[in-house]
Amino acid sequence: MYQKVDPRGTAPESFEFPHGGKLASDNRWVMMAQLIPWSEFEAEYAQNFAGSMGAPATSFRMALGALIIVISNKKETLLSAVSKSAGKFITM
Repeated sequence: MYQKVDPRGTAPESFEFPHGGKLASDNRWVMMAQLIPWSEFEAEYAQNFAGSMGAPATSFRMALGALIIVISNKKETLLSAVSKSAGKFITM
């Protein structure tokens, strides 16, 4: 079962961190989220789930967002490791 969510999500200026603070409009995650046509992809994603049977599926925005974060973190970890290795080479 899939329950559609508001395709606009939360506006960056309305998002608040638990301990205060706001998101900057030039934050890389905010800019990436603005590039993704959420409604278009969600409509296709929702077709993969039964009408009213079963537990509710994870929202498309949550699923894709999590995947983007995992891929990004793996890439950053790899680049960091390569950078540290190159740094070690320079100092030898």
